[in-house]
Amino acid sequence: MIKIRRKKVYKSKTYSNPYFRRNVKNFRINISWNWKSKLAMFSGFVFIVIILYTIFYSPFLRINHINISGNNRVGQNELLDIAWQQIRTNKLFILPQNNLLLSNKDDLIKAFDSRFSFEDIKIDKKFSHTLNIEVQEKSYAFVWVENDVYYYSDIDGYIIKEISPLDIKEKKYPVVENKLENKIANNKIELDQTVFYFAIDAYNSISNKSDEYKIDKFVLSEDQNTLKLKLVDGPEIIFNLNNILEDQLGKLDIIKEEKLKNDFDTKSYIDLRFGDRVYYR
Repeated sequence: MIKIRRKKVYKSKTYSNPYFRRNVKNFRINISWNWKSKLAMFSGFVFIVIILYTIFYSPFLRINHINISGNNRVGQNELLDIAWQQIRTNKLFILPQNNLLLSNKDDLIKAFDSRFSFEDIKIDKKFSHTLNIEVQEKSYAFVWVENDVYYYSDIDGYIIKEISPLDIKEKKYPVVENKLENKIANNKIELDQTVFYFAIDAYNSISNKSDEYKIDKFVLSEDQNTLKLKLVDGPEIIFNLNNILEDQLGKLDIIKEEKLKNDFDTKSYIDLRFGDRVYYR
């Protein structure tokens, strides 16, 4: 007779601690709000209020003086007015900008850029209640006229400042009058820079060449790729912006010296836009 041995099967047992289970059920967080706890909470609240008041409204951090340097053409009072107006506002209704710690440099720079165009603006906070602002002005390149308002502009078309027509009597810079729709947007002339470069080059070339052509202003009209030059005495000169300036000025000299001679000033216009041909009336 053969006996068959059966293997024992072992099962994992789960152990539990009834004492621990009873204690978990009965566990509760018990905080005693005695007078010491209440005093500590009140003291902490007062401390936070004092810190916030010191940061936000303390006179020890208040800006009382603003120094501006580097400006030669833009008036000191104009810049100070912009700076004081900005720092007297509250950001998010509760953050005073006249506070040395809370004043936002980027917002102040944007306030300046909304009125003027500077090469660079540096702002330094001093804990002697002082804000030092150093500006670097851009160079004037030409005068832009739009809706009978005159502006100084840099070579890239950024408006630097508004000026009076009396300020350009000496005509140290070319004057470009816009006869199209308004082109100034966000303190910049939204126009192909070819117009600016062409006007500046033409102004310099004609001014340096001789006193025969006395420039009044350049005019940008609805004619495509065209820039017109108005002389103080003489005809209107019409240029093609896509053609070489020197070639067009060469044709102008030839037509004046060899063809028109003394009749030059009596003509109403000279059109240089069409290759080797020159039209005048």
